[in-house]
Amino acid sequence: MNTSSDGIIEYDVLDFKNDCINVHCVNKDKDVRSNSTLRILDFNCKNILTCGPLFKELESKIDIFLLQEHWLYDCQLNLLQELHSDFTGTGKAVDSNDPIQPLHMPRGYGGVAILWKKNLDKLVTTLPIGNERIQCIELSGNQKLLFISIYLPCKSSDNHLNELYECIDQLHEIMEVYKTTHQIIIGGDFNENIFKENNSNRKNYILDFMSDHNLSTTEVGITYTHTSGISSSAIDYILYQEKFKDFIINIEKPDIISNVSDHLPILLQLKYEFPCINSVSQTQVTTHHKVKWNNIDRDRYKILVEEGIALLKVDPMNPNELDQAFQTLNHTLTKATLAVAPKKKKKIRKKKLQIMTENISQAISEKKIAFFQWKQNGRPPDPNHPLTIQKKITTSSLRKQCRIETALQRIQERQKIIDAGYNDPALFYSLIKKTKR
Repeated sequence: MNTSSDGIIEYDVLDFKNDCINVHCVNKDKDVRSNSTLRILDFNCKNILTCGPLFKELESKIDIFLLQEHWLYDCQLNLLQELHSDFTGTGKAVDSNDPIQPLHMPRGYGGVAILWKKNLDKLVTTLPIGNERIQCIELSGNQKLLFISIYLPCKSSDNHLNELYECIDQLHEIMEVYKTTHQIIIGGDFNENIFKENNSNRKNYILDFMSDHNLSTTEVGITYTHTSGISSSAIDYILYQEKFKDFIINIEKPDIISNVSDHLPILLQLKYEFPCINSVSQTQVTTHHKVKWNNIDRDRYKILVEEGIALLKVDPMNPNELDQAFQTLNHTLTKATLAVAPKKKKKIRKKKLQIMTENISQAISEKKIAFFQWKQNGRPPDPNHPLTIQKKITTSSLRKQCRIETALQRIQERQKIIDAGYNDPALFYSLIKKTKR
């Protein structure tokens, strides 16, 4: 965004749009999505409960949805986590500040939300900032991202101008707090055509906000068509910081067959380095047992430590030699402790099955085969699915076989005791002792 000498704000939107088109053309023969690309869809959905087919169509193509007009009330926001098995989310409703009782809910309207893929859940933090027209989340990574979904008031109310000023002022505050530490993406329905040649107060207030924070956007054309089909306009935008424009791969209007809203969505492809989420869980943890110093050979420990200290330099001359001396001393103490400390007794793991027979072994094999087939076919959750039924049958069969074999073994042991009581008193008392253990 540039400001000319006569105070009129001018945009480099067309130049940037050409850049986006060039990027898109260069990559049209290959998929630009990779492990370092995020796909964000900004969309005024006009009743999110009608968007099931859209989420299904885009389930493998979109990572984050910035949504407006979900038409849910505060008591219904939990539905955002149930719209699709691969997505979760958060949102605000028109009554979030003063919730309406479920029995008195009128037809839904308004609201903002953000949905994201569940594999991003560990990286996402919901931020409690902004009013009921602003929803924010933070995405962790090498570069922290702040996503904002916003729904600015339309012109139908008498107080629309003050409401718009309030929303933009809150965006000012958010930008001041996060612009130095985060890459900020704002997507939403602005209910104002900022490219149209007029001099409205609404447009000027939005443009002043963009100018103050050096925000840019890309003109993608008409994004809204009135249900009558008579009027149309460009009122949906994705804003980004000019200093991060090299991270923008493309901004465009995608063709979505299942879209039933009167708004067209906008797709942003963004460069993003995914952090290694599993790095902590993959780290090997070493357990250090406490040394019982009362049980060690102290004389031997003293000799081993003195031998190690004799190898140290008396007067380290520089920091490197001092560091080396500390490492040698630590190694000496550790080595001496391991040499004299009692060995930790290994616990003998109790067998899960106290008895193993050919019949049980066969039942285990059948259970493993049934589980493998169930797993290979996507772990069907339907209890009436043939593979699920077979898995349950083989599990039940294994448990039944274990009970049968255990009962047979108990009968055989009891018979041995009875026979030994008549024929071998020594064996009889030996078997009795075993049963008491």
